[in-house]
Amino acid sequence: MGKVDDPTLRDIKRLSGEVLGKVSSDSYRQKLVFDLLNAVKAKDQNRFLWILLRAINAHSKDTSENVKKLSSVLMEVFPSSESDFEKIAYSIILGIMGGGRE
Repeated sequence: MGKVDDPTLRDIKRLSGEVLGKVSSDSYRQKLVFDLLNAVKAKDQNRFLWILLRAINAHSKDTSENVKKLSSVLMEVFPSSESDFEKIAYSIILGIMGGGRE
């Protein structure tokens, strides 16, 4: 496992926002963020990925280039160390909360 660098974290945040930042309703995104935060608090990478991948699958177009890019980056960074997991997870969560804004 290598260290996750800042450019990778920025890409994860941007792609997460573009893929999931505008899906469904505000209440859906709030619940998604809440569930993801609980997985981070429990340090449960498997649950975090399960919640994230379920959301991506349910709310993104199969042909979306950003979905493919995000999936590719996630395959590179998971599994990760505990400290990297938190950085990656918070980048994803902030991307979703920001709605795709930088």
